[in-house]
Amino acid sequence: MDIQNIKELLNFIIQLDITKVKIKTADIKLYIQKPEKLITSTAHTTTTSTSLSPVTAEQKIIVSEEKNHTSTEEEAYVTIKSPMIGTFYIKPNPESAPFVNIGDQIKKNQVVCIIEAMKIFNDIESHINGKIVKILVKDASPVEFDQPLFLVAPND
Repeated sequence: MDIQNIKELLNFIIQLDITKVKIKTADIKLYIQKPEKLITSTAHTTTTSTSLSPVTAEQKIIVSEEKNHTSTEEEAYVTIKSPMIGTFYIKPNPESAPFVNIGDQIKKNQVVCIIEAMKIFNDIESHINGKIVKILVKDASPVEFDQPLFLVAPND
């Protein structure tokens, strides 16, 4: 990742309504924090720290999974979350069918969506066998790091 890519990433983050971003892959660790919007005009500081190493365009993204505890009914579901900030795409291109639909059975390592960040399209894979219960993000919407994307009912 060169300095121009970092500048593009920072400009993209500034446009989003988020205050903290963590990007961590096998090849890169990046933590950015910007000040929250202030109600009064008091002074504030921004802290940014980075630890960078090269990133390849074809890298696979590790998807975090965790139990969703929002309601009793949803406790059995696994949440597939975004491993990065970017733009969520449910289809490989506008003319194609979606990677998954509600009710589809998915397998471990199956691509469930794409997240585009800095003009790099990253395949997001499932790390669980199960059934798609809910798609939590609209196609072509911006997503944040660790934002829930799908609810999956795991297969026994």
